[in-house]
Amino acid sequence: MRTSTFRTKRATLALVSVFTYLFTSAQVTDAFGTWDIWPMQKQFYPRSIQTNKGTVRVKGTLNNSLALPRLRLYREGSLVKTEVLTPNQSFDVTFEITAELANYQVNLENDFNWTTKQVGELVAGDVYFISGQSNAESRKMESGGGFPGDNSNPDVNTDVGGNINFVRVYGGSIDNYTKQWFIGNGNTNAFQNGNTGQVGMRLAREIIRTQGVPVCIMNGAERGEPIEYYLPAANHFSTSTNYGRELTRLTEAGLVGKIRAFIWYQGESNTINGDPATNKTSYINNFTQIYNAWTLDYGPAEKYYIVQIRPGCSNNENSPAAKDRVLAIQEAHREIVAADPAKRTLVGTNGIPQYGDECHYYYAGYKQIGNRLFSLINNQVYGAPVTNDNYTTPQPRKVSPLYFSGGSSGQVTMSFDKPGDTYSVTAVTGDIRSRFNLEGGNYTINSVAIQNTGATGSPYNVLRINYTMNAGTINNPTGLTYRNDYHDNNPVIVNSDGMQMVSFSISGIAAFDPLPADPLTLRITPVNGRNNLYWQIENNNDFEYFEVERSQNGNKYSTIATVPGSLLAGKAQYDYSDTKPSSEKNFYRIKAFNFNGKIIYSHEVAVNNRLSFTDGLKLFPNPAKDQAMAGLSVKEAGSATIQIFDQNGRMNTTRTIMLQKGNNLFSIGEVLDLKPGMYVVRIITGTDIYTGRLVRMN
Repeated sequence: MRTSTFRTKRATLALVSVFTYLFTSAQVTDAFGTWDIWPMQKQFYPRSIQTNKGTVRVKGTLNNSLALPRLRLYREGSLVKTEVLTPNQSFDVTFEITAELANYQVNLENDFNWTTKQVGELVAGDVYFISGQSNAESRKMESGGGFPGDNSNPDVNTDVGGNINFVRVYGGSIDNYTKQWFIGNGNTNAFQNGNTGQVGMRLAREIIRTQGVPVCIMNGAERGEPIEYYLPAANHFSTSTNYGRELTRLTEAGLVGKIRAFIWYQGESNTINGDPATNKTSYINNFTQIYNAWTLDYGPAEKYYIVQIRPGCSNNENSPAAKDRVLAIQEAHREIVAADPAKRTLVGTNGIPQYGDECHYYYAGYKQIGNRLFSLINNQVYGAPVTNDNYTTPQPRKVSPLYFSGGSSGQVTMSFDKPGDTYSVTAVTGDIRSRFNLEGGNYTINSVAIQNTGATGSPYNVLRINYTMNAGTINNPTGLTYRNDYHDNNPVIVNSDGMQMVSFSISGIAAFDPLPADPLTLRITPVNGRNNLYWQIENNNDFEYFEVERSQNGNKYSTIATVPGSLLAGKAQYDYSDTKPSSEKNFYRIKAFNFNGKIIYSHEVAVNNRLSFTDGLKLFPNPAKDQAMAGLSVKEAGSATIQIFDQNGRMNTTRTIMLQKGNNLFSIGEVLDLKPGMYVVRIITGTDIYTGRLVRMN
């Protein structure tokens, strides 16, 4: 490993347009005039997503050596457009070229159609930037040294076939790169011009195959460096840093502000020494600096992909301390994504076959990583439909206690980010229990099992872990870890596509939280035979999932749908459309499942041509301590039924009263006979149902 220079970033404003002009506009004078901007051979132009075209610009001043000079654009040898120029005058011409698997050419011609100056192999398409260390570099790993050869297809360039001509790279990630455009090469390394890496080349291959557009892969990875090596200097363009060299290179290439996605694959060198907790915090802080610099200097990309590292690259890999350091960086990757899941996506590598050094990969491995990246990009960047919910790497959403017996045993539950997918435990050798560890004491894990807790037709899979407290431990677990090492025959948890769950270390298992007043509200809008349900939940990230329940009589409910929680903090809104409601009457309520095992219900809403839900019920004082009153205005006099329900949906009391037309004020003192808590008051008249919530205090 090279000695690294650690640097700290200071926010710097990058004048992108100025630098772009300086780096791409060096004046050149020849026999025909002075050229401020002339394309390079094989130049790549980022396409506009709106127009699907890239813009080729030619700017300069002609002398009088040519008669009737003209610039012409050709596509695969066929004339597309002509721009007539005037001798001894300046010009600034732009040509639009379509992002497609075709080469364009610009010629300077005279009145006899003789070509006096030309540049070709111009293409337009999409740009991707890769950064990190050796597995991001993903150079071709040669067989030998006692390691088995790779028989799946060691030559990524051959795998791409003729379309490799539409993979482009400007320069290379080396200090003295050649300032020109190259056809991409997946089999070379970071010290060569045109390097894409095998991961980058595989990604490009799949994008070209499915989208039919050229791809520019800018791979700025350097092997064996910790994250500090990639931090920008105070001057972000300083070429003494990896960050500055790449920013300079991409600015020269005219790619700033045009990158569709960033791919970050780094962290092995941050597992070699240090305290795991400190390493994790430092790693997250350093990545945040890099990310902020990216968004400042390059502009926001559509997505950022974080590839989780594998064990195998550290010294003393099997020591407990080394394993903890690896897990700390793996968890840092997970938390980096969790901090902004709308923009960032975690890519797992567990279970992918590795090279003999148990750190890197043959093409068989890099190919799988490229395929996983493509599956995500195809959906998240290009909008391709997803037929199965298994194309993402399985990962946990939250870990919570399901119950504690009050004795020496208990259970925790872990929900998946895709609870509707199918999960299973596979093992060539070993026991899946050995992959998990409960933190905060000395525990024996008795069983690990996948359970479907959803309704019929609406699966909601969770992981249940039963444990026993060992001697000396009197508290419940405070954290859960799952680790996968570099041996591919370990027991693992996989989804229906065979993708293994990421490694993680989650602390702060949720404890019981008091429920807030009126935490769950529901409203319904009937539209064209459908009933559209909308509900809001307070403290949204405390809730694992919701069940939509329906009844025809307001008493017996059944589940018609399960909706996963979004885990966003604060208040959140959800919706569901009941496309097959009863033709006569329907009662609805939402059953919300808290991570701590608590269940709460929304108020009930009735939808009926004759029976309507009304908001006119007033309950006061609320909370109620010494008295409880209800105020209600009705259109017709008649009898009404008062029902009191607790938060578990059980009816505690029911009675009948007479109401007069207009305003009514009456006591609901029966609530005062109930224990403190949240209650739903429901009043049913001949035409309407009124509901409200009331808190009973001590």
